[in-house]
Amino acid sequence: MDNELRTLRVKNNLPAKEMVAVVRELYPRFDKPLLSKCEHGDDYGVDLREDAMEALRAHVGAHAVPEAKKPAHKENRRKPVRCYCRMEESSHAALQRAIKAKGYATVQSWFDDVAKKCISGEQKPATGGTGQWIRMEDRPPKTGNVLMTVERKNGDKYVTPAKVTNGRWNIYPYNGDRITAWMPFPDPYTEPVP
Repeated sequence: MDNELRTLRVKNNLPAKEMVAVVRELYPRFDKPLLSKCEHGDDYGVDLREDAMEALRAHVGAHAVPEAKKPAHKENRRKPVRCYCRMEESSHAALQRAIKAKGYATVQSWFDDVAKKCISGEQKPATGGTGQWIRMEDRPPKTGNVLMTVERKNGDKYVTPAKVTNGRWNIYPYNGDRITAWMPFPDPYTEPVP
């Protein structure tokens, strides 16, 4: 249970020095260590006398600043709903670069645009391949069938399928050329249902 003396000091933001000065008018040998012991009376078996408490209450009442009421918070945002997710640092860095490259000023403006396109049907959510290349230094593939962009020593580039198992890929033929980017395979084509 909170001690009334400590509550009085903390709630009214009174310095210990000021409280000691008020009590010293009644008890000249009162000091800060004794104030601390009175605030922790259950530990020390010490309580401040009632006349000293009354003097402190009167002092606080005479100098108390009325507690400012917080104005009722009204949500004035045009977009009051918040959406968020957690991701790996490397994915976040890649996303930031991609958003800037596409000309968006903020993640929010990008996400809002993507969400609107998804809702309207212009853009379908990714269920397999994303259709976006992912740089190897941003996030290498872990497992699955992927397409890889390979750059030869002479600068020529080509795309080839690869099988990735536990972070290791198998490409045939592979001559030690540099792999620059990858993307998951897209979903297989299916005939539209009439």
